[in-house]
Amino acid sequence: MALASFFGRRGDAKGERASPVRVRTSEAIKTHLFSAIRAFTQLELMRSEELIKNWYELQINLSLQVARDFILEHLEQKMGLNNAHSQIPVNA
Repeated sequence: MALASFFGRRGDAKGERASPVRVRTSEAIKTHLFSAIRAFTQLELMRSEELIKNWYELQINLSLQVARDFILEHLEQKMGLNNAHSQIPVNA
């Protein structure tokens, strides 16, 4: 059975009209699996080399940086701050 043919249409046993399900091509599924495995191995290598403590550290750091930049950008707009103030370190 091809990967793409595994996914079909959803319906129930009572004969109600089936709703369409998004079907991926076999190539798209293979690419997705390859990308997931590659990301996992990269995270594991970074963890084993002690570049990160756990898999979620990158996400946390990125989220904090995005939140910090968002807050500072909106503070500048609201209060008319110049760029010198945006360099203040924030432990968000």
